[in-house]
Amino acid sequence: MREPTQQEAACFIYDTMPTERNARLALEQLQAAGLEPVVDAEAKVPKPFALATVKIDKEPWRFKRLEYVALHDDTASENESDHASDHARDANVSQRAGRDAHQDDRAIDISSDDDHHHHREINVVAAATSNADPMFAPSQTLAIDLIAHIFIDNNIKGVSHYKFIDSNAVYHILSPYFKPGTLKNGSLRSWMGRSCRWGKAKTLLHCGQTKSGRHYNIVKKEYRDFKWTPCMEEFRQRILNMAFTHVTVGLVPNVPNSLSAAAKKKATELLAFRLRHKLLCQNVFATSPSGASGIDGNVLDLVQLLQKQHRKVRLVAIDLADQFDSIVQLKAFLTANSCLDEIVMDLGEQVDIYKRRDLKNDMKLVKLLHGRHPETT
Repeated sequence: MREPTQQEAACFIYDTMPTERNARLALEQLQAAGLEPVVDAEAKVPKPFALATVKIDKEPWRFKRLEYVALHDDTASENESDHASDHARDANVSQRAGRDAHQDDRAIDISSDDDHHHHREINVVAAATSNADPMFAPSQTLAIDLIAHIFIDNNIKGVSHYKFIDSNAVYHILSPYFKPGTLKNGSLRSWMGRSCRWGKAKTLLHCGQTKSGRHYNIVKKEYRDFKWTPCMEEFRQRILNMAFTHVTVGLVPNVPNSLSAAAKKKATELLAFRLRHKLLCQNVFATSPSGASGIDGNVLDLVQLLQKQHRKVRLVAIDLADQFDSIVQLKAFLTANSCLDEIVMDLGEQVDIYKRRDLKNDMKLVKLLHGRHPETT
């Protein structure tokens, strides 16, 4: 993750939109108080904070001063676009009408951080290479958390199934979440034991042969899409690189009404875990929270957050058609919330990214966004 600039750090500390004017005012306030924006010199994720200049001078090996780089202030142009007249909107649409026939060819590389391109859609397709390995970090804490979300305490109809499997099958279920060679049998036994999922072994007769294993409540595949490919890793890096200018929030889709209350709650929790862990969402909202943990509120709470937010917002969703009954409702939502910068659709091994400035004047693109969900890829 790249280090923030002085201006980005100052705006981050005061929780304001990262513009040149806000950065100048924030830096002036910090300097007047004898403070400077710094990061921890040894931190893997450089999160900025304000510290006294005297303290920095005394311990320069602990704190790192940040570089001064001018910010690109695009707030004015965005506001002008939001309040443009109907004539200007029509002119803008007519200028881009010639590109509508080439909509499928407007894919760009996700690794580009430039904010000057005006592509209607960023389609990130997973590369089918031999190096397309999941990128789950092989740490004990994360591994135990992952195991607890795959092997649950009680069987929940519609969300999990009760099955007798051996240790090789357990390894087969968990290994896709790790880089090849990083998941060791000794570590797996330790992690399963610490998460209280490694029960007493039993021997059963199966197809005329004895089989040693254990009974587990295993979450169904559709609710444990937690791993990410190199394509997803590029998107995650993009989120980290823009962490000081953008807030990433997630929206959990409705779970099937046929599920029981307990199943709805668990399914919502699993989808929230997916948005936080895989797509790095800072806040997660749901249409029907169902009392699930890991949910910060409903759609009304999301709207209130958007209205109060000073930084740009990236909204990550799995199925927007579930939240918005029509494209008209979706268009109204996009128009009303000017802090939205982009909408991201998680399609499993790839993501589609739509810029709000392109969605505002293109109902065809809004319709495409409304219809995107994992089953169509």
